[in-house]
Amino acid sequence: MFQLSNEFFREIDSSEIIQARAELFERGYTKIENFVSPHLLEAVQSEILRIHRETPLSALSGFASWTSSGGSFNSVHGLDKYSDFFFDLIRLPRLMNLADQLTQSRTVPFLSEYFDKPERASEPTPEHQDAAFYKEHFEDELALAFWISLNGARKQDGAIEYSETAVEPFNYLPHGVLEDHPNFGRTLLERHPDFACQEANAGDVLIHHSFTVHRSAAKTSDSSRRALALNYRTSPRGI
Repeated sequence: MFQLSNEFFREIDSSEIIQARAELFERGYTKIENFVSPHLLEAVQSEILRIHRETPLSALSGFASWTSSGGSFNSVHGLDKYSDFFFDLIRLPRLMNLADQLTQSRTVPFLSEYFDKPERASEPTPEHQDAAFYKEHFEDELALAFWISLNGARKQDGAIEYSETAVEPFNYLPHGVLEDHPNFGRTLLERHPDFACQEANAGDVLIHHSFTVHRSAAKTSDSSRRALALNYRTSPRGI
């Protein structure tokens, strides 16, 4: 059985924390390179395959499709509901301490997600704020997404793109419902004009807050683009 440990994450020194926090609140996102070890990346993908093999499709939350026919966008939400591995992973002290340091507050884990754009012609992800999906559950707490690339992401793979117009925390922008989009339910009503693509190597982590506007383009490459997202929010009681 795979034993999780803080040692599978590169330790971040104080100067890197200061720089990452400044970037996070100035432009809405930051990137920490070579954060996750190859051994843990392999273990994550093995556990995803185990969940696929052992969990009925109808039981998976936020599930789009496991087939890549037609370029479907695959996603599973709440991984820790199906896996002790993911339950323990999102609660590792090194990850939670990083979230605490970036927000300068106590944080709690609340959502773990898997994303896979499996092949050429996968659908783009519309521009949005994560807060559009959280506001029904909490409005006065800031959330952070740790988007960990499992196998690398280039522009042609559908890498994350961030708006170059920074949005301050708690500035919620109006969203509309996408009735005809099979895999994504909400998008900004007013489009942002300029986006910067953030490519990532396997093991890099992109971190953005819940009011950051982001999207991804349609996938045009033949390889899959797999990522794990671990989400934290500030604790309402600060404890």
